[in-house]
Amino acid sequence: ILKYVPGGIWHFVERFNFLKKISNPQIALYSTLIEPYFMLSGAFLLAWLGVIFSPLYFFLILPLVFLNRKLIYPVLTRLGSLKGNVFEVLRLANSKDQFEKRINIISFFPARALLLEIGFVLSKFIGFYICLNTFYTNNTFNILFLLVIFSLSWSLGLVVPTAPGGVGVFEACLLFLFGRNIPQNTILVSLIYFRVISTSADLFLSFPFLIKKLYKRI
Repeated sequence: ILKYVPGGIWHFVERFNFLKKISNPQIALYSTLIEPYFMLSGAFLLAWLGVIFSPLYFFLILPLVFLNRKLIYPVLTRLGSLKGNVFEVLRLANSKDQFEKRINIISFFPARALLLEIGFVLSKFIGFYICLNTFYTNNTFNILFLLVIFSLSWSLGLVVPTAPGGVGVFEACLLFLFGRNIPQNTILVSLIYFRVISTSADLFLSFPFLIKKLYKRI
């Protein structure tokens, strides 16, 4: 839920503080930084299926190249600088030698983690698809094309730093890219319901942890 707070970093801070308690600060920071890149890569891979509609979608597979063990460090360093140079803020060493010393990467390519992120994006799409079918019973649209547009719009909402939780960016992109195929008022109502349900699900799942955290402070 902290991702909806202006600033766009508070959910990363909370995640870092939690992971730091069960691991070392380097692992906590690097795992917190790389997760959005995994989500972006998973969404881009789904959007890459749009190559059957346009060859330009082929380039969306490029982020996957940097997920291998040899190239992941430059990605993490760049992500750290984009988040306000968190290495200096948290006073953590940021060198390749320190990274290789403290972080043990087991596999060459993190296929399992990528599949989990793809499943996460697909679950989002299924939720939106159900909302859309609730208000639009004329199933004449191409579901694969809708998946491609949804994944691309969700990715843009993820990477825009000024939009808390991607609110507004995701909806605007989906309306712009798919508005000609389905009446815009139908898409808009579906997006509102999707956002409310998605946020409610986040609240429901986080409620036990919130109660536990508040109980410890009492």
